Amino acid sequence: AREPDTNELGNFPPTISVGSMVFNLSYQFKPGAENDGMTVKIPINLALSIKPEVFDWLVPGFLTQKIHLLLKGLPKSIRRHMVPLNVTVDRILDDINQSGTFFFTTLEKTIFKFFKLSIKRTDWPTNLPLHLQPRFELFDDQGKIVLSGRDLVSLATVQNNTPQTSSSISPNRAQQQLIKSFKDQIFNNWNFSGLEKEIYLYSSNNEISGILYPYLTPAPEQGGVKVQFTEDQTKAIINNNTGMTCLYRMQFSQPYKALKKYCSTGLTGPSSTWLFRGYSNKNILVNAFIDFILSHIFSCNQGQIHSEVDFINNLSSIQKDGFYKTCQTAFDTVMARVRLRNEVANHIQIFTTLEKKQKSFRNVQYDSYLSHLNQILPDTFLTTVSFQDVIECDRLLQSLKIRIERAHSNPSKDKEKESTLAPYIDKINMLDSQNHERSDEGKSLVHEFKKMVEEYRITLFTPEIKTRRKVSPKILKKLWQELQHTH
Repeated sequence: AREPDTNELGNFPPTISVGSMVFNLSYQFKPGAENDGMTVKIPINLALSIKPEVFDWLVPGFLTQKIHLLLKGLPKSIRRHMVPLNVTVDRILDDINQSGTFFFTTLEKTIFKFFKLSIKRTDWPTNLPLHLQPRFELFDDQGKIVLSGRDLVSLATVQNNTPQTSSSISPNRAQQQLIKSFKDQIFNNWNFSGLEKEIYLYSSNNEISGILYPYLTPAPEQGGVKVQFTEDQTKAIINNNTGMTCLYRMQFSQPYKALKKYCSTGLTGPSSTWLFRGYSNKNILVNAFIDFILSHIFSCNQGQIHSEVDFINNLSSIQKDGFYKTCQTAFDTVMARVRLRNEVANHIQIFTTLEKKQKSFRNVQYDSYLSHLNQILPDTFLTTVSFQDVIECDRLLQSLKIRIERAHSNPSKDKEKESTLAPYIDKINMLDSQNHERSDEGKSLVHEFKKMVEEYRITLFTPEIKTRRKVSPKILKKLWQELQHTH
């Protein structure tokens, strides 16, 4: 990288903001050196919680050159529409908004806006000079550099797989008093004024060295919920879902009793027997089912303690519509999918028996039916599948049921369609086998790809069932290519 002139120093800020966090930056302008360019200094305790794509924007001093080299590296068939490139770069920089957006997604949208050119992620060059790739240094509580490199995901993975000693950074006196004041209380209503969503811990060098995340945990024996604190963000997210659900439930103690009785009765029939595989007794299943519904209607799956305004608005909305009626409707809607799943399972058993009698039974085929059924709606869905995905699975279940009938009548045609689908199933299996942490953009693309494959499955086996979105091999190919170049 070239040493900046004095009038350019403002384009190389000393810090970078990620949400409400601020990290120190350092720069080296030594072409070919390992640390050439921008280095972000990140506490090792926070490495897993930072999304690397936020640094793709670099800083203003490098952004112009980065965009210019990216455009220059595009295939000629695309690039020729954007000459002169320096003018195009200026137009792009005038138009883009960096706030909360992915760099490449924003760049592609801006180019489409100006030139009506669709650029795939695979079209971009990947061999940018080192100084146009962010570099990271992970430091421990004493400020010692532990790991460094250009791939934050890999560095964070190494850090996560290495035994760590507990953090030596402690809350300051004011933070300790705040934590103690909340930990000593039992809450049966919203009373969390002054409690931040994140409590930042600072090292002796006044650099962010850790974060404490508050979360709610049920304390039924004491008639409320407790506030606890952890440095594990995932733990806080999971517990806040449970804790907030419990807090909302306590605001409707009388209708909740009636709802529990209704749900218990609804789960008595044979159609729900398969659900008991994941629970030791009926009472635990009923409680899990109700929590699944409450988490949805009160939006408790956000992973944070709700603000007072959100808490009051959520209560008002449900009180207006009626707590019992709202939950009853949600329960009935989910139970319709539970019963449909049971019908499909019975369908599989019926045709298994029929084909065994006719000596045409294909074990692999019926194993795939069961596997797909468990994928659509597993017996763990109350804790592993979103409410919206459960609601939308009715089409998938109906499609599978029809396919089983048609495959029995015309097995060769079904096998032909299955061969068409197989490459996409292999790709999904490949994605599921990859154990590296993906960025938010990567997770979103994986989820989208899986959804699109299910839609494509419907078009192949039951085209009379309307798909929710347009899908084709061409669209799936483009989405897969994007996935291949997204962390």
